[in-house]
Amino acid sequence: HALTAIGAEDGTVRFWDNRVPVTSRPDDAHLTPFLNLDVASATSGHGFFDENTNSGFPGEVTSVCFDSSGLQMCAGTRGGNVALYDMRSSKPLFVKEHQYGLPIHTVQFHSGSGTVLSSDPKLVKIWNAKGGSSASSSMLQKGGYDDWNEDGGFGNNNPSSEGLGGPLGSIVANVEGTADFSHFITSGDSADPSGQSNGLLLCTGEQSKVQSFYCPVLGAAPQWCSFLDNITEELEEKDGMLDKSSSSAAGDDSGGVPTETIYEDYKFLTRSEIDTLGIQNLVGTPLLRGYMHGFFIHVGLYNRVRAVAKPFEYNEYRSKKIKERMEEKRASRIAPRANAAAAREKVNPDLADRLRAKASDRTKSGKVAKALVEDDRFGGLFRNPDFEIDEEAEDFKLRNPSGIAAKRVRNDRDMDSDLEDEDDFDEEEMGGEAGGGGSDFGRH
Repeated sequence: HALTAIGAEDGTVRFWDNRVPVTSRPDDAHLTPFLNLDVASATSGHGFFDENTNSGFPGEVTSVCFDSSGLQMCAGTRGGNVALYDMRSSKPLFVKEHQYGLPIHTVQFHSGSGTVLSSDPKLVKIWNAKGGSSASSSMLQKGGYDDWNEDGGFGNNNPSSEGLGGPLGSIVANVEGTADFSHFITSGDSADPSGQSNGLLLCTGEQSKVQSFYCPVLGAAPQWCSFLDNITEELEEKDGMLDKSSSSAAGDDSGGVPTETIYEDYKFLTRSEIDTLGIQNLVGTPLLRGYMHGFFIHVGLYNRVRAVAKPFEYNEYRSKKIKERMEEKRASRIAPRANAAAAREKVNPDLADRLRAKASDRTKSGKVAKALVEDDRFGGLFRNPDFEIDEEAEDFKLRNPSGIAAKRVRNDRDMDSDLEDEDDFDEEEMGGEAGGGGSDFGRH
């Protein structure tokens, strides 16, 4: 239709017909609405509006919207009520109450799921705009349009037909945020710019960031964030496994086929790993499924790609394992004790000397040092090059400032002792020369 609707403070929705021709001099046909819909009277007695904490007229219309067909309309009020209307009747099909009793700032039809989304500052309610029940059927008959069906036209009214999740007006979901809402939209994509078939809600509120909520019951995620569907599938699989385990724990022997997780046969790869394997050309194809900060690839394909990218990796791994087993066999042979000690100190020899020196103390730290030196479980610290400590690295210096200072003190002491030895040696030489010269003088 070509109607324009405006919600007013007095609780009415006023309609103008855009088809009225425009003249040079405005007349009453342009300034006066041809229809006034009294929403305040229809919602009177509904809701949880508290006059002590809230100000204003509870019947004031704060939000209006039409559905895509133009046959239904919703009007939200300051008192926290949303009235659903058929455009061919002045009586509402249903009045939805928001329990907070706060003003309704946004109302929107979602044609993909047949629901209405209405929001006050505290939450977004998603409820059925279609469906049937005995109560709604009798209400429609009292309204004088018993031939109306909730599917969007006249015909046989079927009270047993239900919409998404229940009868007319039944709650589908409630969305609550971390801050008060001021507006919301359903996010779309290139295939559905209006978002009428998507389930992603973007809500603005009393904070700097936009709050986003994904409701799978409304529809699939937009193309630009399709990974949300994968997360939902994983959660559903996980919930199914939890339900099955709880039923089995409760003694339910109904049986069933065990379910698998959606990515059980897949391996996760980061962008750097994909670059290393040289499969950048597979990005954007079904072979690589985008997820979070990387991609999922099938294990079989991953093994084949890895075999091509690193053909000698298995040979290197096999040689390393053979070398480790040979070293273990050599270590089990009888060998001199000195050689074993020398082999143990090939890695981190300074640390081994410090621990061995501290092990002679009877303090708690001395006992710990003795355990580190003598316990074979810590033998890799002095044999495996992977555990080598680089004392010149910046991270080591930042984490061990006292150790670096102690090392400097030891170095200074060593240098001082070397200088003292040199001075003593020089003095001995000077003394020897002086004594030798005197004896020669005596001989002359």
